[in-house]
Amino acid sequence: MNLFLRCFGCKKQSKKKKNDANSSNVKFNSFVNQEINLRNNISLNQEKKISKENEKNHDKCDNKNEEKKIEILIGETSEEKKYKKTNEELITEEPEKSENKVSNEENDGKKENKNCDENKENKENKNSNKDKEDILCSKFGLNMKKEIAFDEPLLKTDSPLISDFEKNIIFTKGNLTELFDKFWNLDKYKKIWDKDNLQIEIRSEGTDINDKFNLIKVIYRQIKSTLRENADIQTLIDFIYLPELRIKWDKILKNLEVLDGNLETNYVIRTIAKSPNFLMSERESIEKRIIFKNKEGNAIYVMSSSIPNDLFPAEKDVVRIINYINYYKLVDEGDYICFYSLNQTDFKMSIPQFLINVTLPTTTKNWQIELEKFANEIKYDKDTKKIIPSNKAF
Repeated sequence: MNLFLRCFGCKKQSKKKKNDANSSNVKFNSFVNQEINLRNNISLNQEKKISKENEKNHDKCDNKNEEKKIEILIGETSEEKKYKKTNEELITEEPEKSENKVSNEENDGKKENKNCDENKENKENKNSNKDKEDILCSKFGLNMKKEIAFDEPLLKTDSPLISDFEKNIIFTKGNLTELFDKFWNLDKYKKIWDKDNLQIEIRSEGTDINDKFNLIKVIYRQIKSTLRENADIQTLIDFIYLPELRIKWDKILKNLEVLDGNLETNYVIRTIAKSPNFLMSERESIEKRIIFKNKEGNAIYVMSSSIPNDLFPAEKDVVRIINYINYYKLVDEGDYICFYSLNQTDFKMSIPQFLINVTLPTTTKNWQIELEKFANEIKYDKDTKKIIPSNKAF
């Protein structure tokens, strides 16, 4: 049997048809009975003959298998044909899946590269924005942007302009507005003047910024009709805080000089006041000044405070005062322009309380009269912020 399998390479076929089955049995029995003789006596020709027989049987087996496959395929229902996949279809789909997989991998790779590029671009933009922010700050850290949000820093936290007494203050528009309201609504104010639309109150306990000096509250109401075409808060702010305009009407001041920043946003200003008499020297202040409108747009805040002395050493014959609080608010209230101010200053001299009570109303009233006179008599170009020439003394 083993020799038969080696020679013919085909096992006994199953009985399908009577003729084929008989023929196979005869051959099988004949080969089995002659197995011993074949081992010893088979000749070369017989081997060739057997080999040919083997090939024929192989062909018959293959033909039968093909016929069987055809019968199976013919016997399938149309529904089975619809859903059954042949080996050829599976082979065709497999490369497609492979190609799709490669394509997906390529797409994933492209997405990753795209994300990397986007992250890189965002990082570069972030660094670029940071550089822009640095450029928009003055050399002392003042924010120079034209539009500053209410919760955005007005100067850098490490700015050398921040004095020791301000270490706990957050320099944003929102926080400074709240600080103004906080000090304005403190108790223990004592009224020392209330006449001619001018009201002055003094709080001797000071503030939590400094409790050694008086906190002075001033309210002044100016009728708009007396200011003519200059009766708007922005124009009056220009008259009070633009150095080239202020020096024209404020007789107390000797000099005004901007040391850093931009007058349209935030800046550092040096002010020298004239000596009132030969017994007193001139008084100087150097302050950081922040100017902004409230959210409603009907009020303007001006917040000033002194900077550390070592940034700009004082001159020999000038005494430098310290402004702990120099807060100002100008409001449009219909028929009136209202001035609200808070001030707490160390004048570097001892001033008796009774003298403050007497002189403060007079000096404040005179200051208001000079401002009103200037606003009433000049023609002002609000776009260029220049005085239009006339025959007036100003």
